[in-house]
Amino acid sequence: MDGDRNRRNHRAIPHLPPRPKKPLTGYTLFLRSYFDQHQENDQVKISPKISPTHSLISSLEINLTPPFLYFLFQEERNLVAAAAEWRHLNPEQRNEFTTQVAEGKAQYEREFAAWKQLKKALQKPPTAYGLYIRQRWEDIRRAGGTDRDVTQIGKAASRDWANMAPENKRLYFDARQHMMKKYREHLGQLDHGGTVQYDWMTEAFKETQLYHETQAQLVPPPVADDDEEDDDLGLAMII
Repeated sequence: MDGDRNRRNHRAIPHLPPRPKKPLTGYTLFLRSYFDQHQENDQVKISPKISPTHSLISSLEINLTPPFLYFLFQEERNLVAAAAEWRHLNPEQRNEFTTQVAEGKAQYEREFAAWKQLKKALQKPPTAYGLYIRQRWEDIRRAGGTDRDVTQIGKAASRDWANMAPENKRLYFDARQHMMKKYREHLGQLDHGGTVQYDWMTEAFKETQLYHETQAQLVPPPVADDDEEDDDLGLAMII
């Protein structure tokens, strides 16, 4: 179910590639090696009853055309034998797979961090109400009140938004409209071979009247002891 939701989210964000695959476990890597070894020795038996969408086949990344793996599934003793061999690997043999797992994890973390950054750069701007909620949380953060009850803050923010004067609420809708214009321009550049601009949303927000007015209204942050905190961007930092 989570996979279906992730695929829907990826389709909804133009130019966003699929999320990087998580690294394989040591045992899965061993099974791939074990399968390859026995396949080379003509010990793989074939059956048309195994689906290519089976989770283990997917994780092993075995690309076969029907029929599929009788070896691992229809002959349970083969899988039991593989598990037994895994348990009896000496430390040096097991270390080979441990090293591969560490390398795969490091590569995944790099790719996933880059993917998350790209996803953020390709997402639509917040709605007008979303901008307002971000402003409220930024006010609270700067005032040092992040330990307050989240539910009560949300209820108060929703109530204040509903009762806000139209001319004040218009600031948020105008900001959203301007940011959507910049969002479409960004996508248009990508459609024509342009490069991703990772800071386009912050820069677009800084061009709005809402940014300049909320900067003047924000509560000054508490003075840090030794570390200087970069609060110049204010609300734009959380977009």
